[in-house]
Amino acid sequence: MKAPRISVVVPAHNAQLTLRRCLDSIFAQRLDGLSQEVLVVVDSSTDGTLQIAQSFPVKVLVTDARNKSKTRNIGARVATGELIAFVDADCILHPRCLQHMGAHFFQMPFVSAAPIRFVGQRKPCSGALPVISTGACIYRRTVFESLRGFDEQLLDCEDTDLTLALLAAGHVIYLEDRSLARTSGMQSRRRRLEKRAGLARLKKKWPLLGSLPARNVFRGNLVSTPGLSSGSSAEGAKSLHPVYGAVFDARSIRLVGMEDFIQYKFMGIEREFLGQMLKGDAAPLEDLASKYGIPLPTLKRDVRAFAAQINRVGSIPWGNFAQWL
Repeated sequence: MKAPRISVVVPAHNAQLTLRRCLDSIFAQRLDGLSQEVLVVVDSSTDGTLQIAQSFPVKVLVTDARNKSKTRNIGARVATGELIAFVDADCILHPRCLQHMGAHFFQMPFVSAAPIRFVGQRKPCSGALPVISTGACIYRRTVFESLRGFDEQLLDCEDTDLTLALLAAGHVIYLEDRSLARTSGMQSRRRRLEKRAGLARLKKKWPLLGSLPARNVFRGNLVSTPGLSSGSSAEGAKSLHPVYGAVFDARSIRLVGMEDFIQYKFMGIEREFLGQMLKGDAAPLEDLASKYGIPLPTLKRDVRAFAAQINRVGSIPWGNFAQWL
């Protein structure tokens, strides 16, 4: 049986100071039951980046795109793995990073994408949506292709844009608690200017960002309005905007209404129950409603909303939810 494959795409522009350590960390990965291919996309480099890439057993692609989104898309089009990991040339991965993250995708087929958390990176604050940073992240290839990759008209904030597109299409983002990568985090003045220009264009494309402060976007947090908690009334539930995407972490799942970033925990249901429900063997909803003090019709409505998302993405058979609907 062929081992599942992860394609690692490394965009590199004048990265001779960091690329070797990045590739060393990728080839040091301990992959149990997985295989990998590595693609380095050298974009408009004038230093020794190309020579360093050619010294490794990688597929080297050369372009003069001068565009990060286009560079990553070029690598993704050539990738053959079920999963695509994007890793910046100044990143170093933990030896178990790809095996650990890849296992989540193959064990949880409803997950479409996940950021790889950096050492020292803050956890998203309460009521915030995480941005899947392109510094280190993983996408299911079929999902990435269905969304047509990164918007090549955006010189920056392309990761925020694709995060919003994922959620708007009803996909599930997974958040890993462990830090599995580190980065030098070097930024030039030009890079900061590109960020500002990227944000201005992004807000035109996604009006729901409104007057969100730039620092929130740049820190990877899209702050929402207060969400619905597990103790909310049925009247409050009726005013909830339609749910599209979801964010899944070690504790619970948050459903996201894209009109104004309304989100709420899946009625306080812990991850353990969610996993059981996805397998079709969880306790009856009546028991859960009693435990959390939630009106049963409200709970059934939210199970139906989440099941509809999963069914639309095509990851989990609808029949797994039938006993609750």
